[in-house]
Amino acid sequence: MKNFKRFLTSQYMIFSALLTIKAICVHAILFHDFDIFKAFIWEGCYIFILLGFVELLPQKMKSWTYLIIDTAMTSAFAAIIVYTSYFNTVPTTILLYLN
Repeated sequence: MKNFKRFLTSQYMIFSALLTIKAICVHAILFHDFDIFKAFIWEGCYIFILLGFVELLPQKMKSWTYLIIDTAMTSAFAAIIVYTSYFNTVPTTILLYLN
């Protein structure tokens, strides 16, 4: 039980939960046929995997890496929302290469 509490309050879980909530909110804004379970599966998987790789780094680098990843992904989420509201279409890699 003690290890479980420590895991839930670890940087990995805190940043994973925050980024997953942000990603689900972006998913809800962009796609109006919103299903929370599908959104959690689609958005949560890549976040948990990405932040799982951070756990392989040395202890000194983890805090800054979590902060950088959080800042970068939050900026990307904001950019996607702004692009969608301006051009009225969800950005994809093919669409971005055409512009």
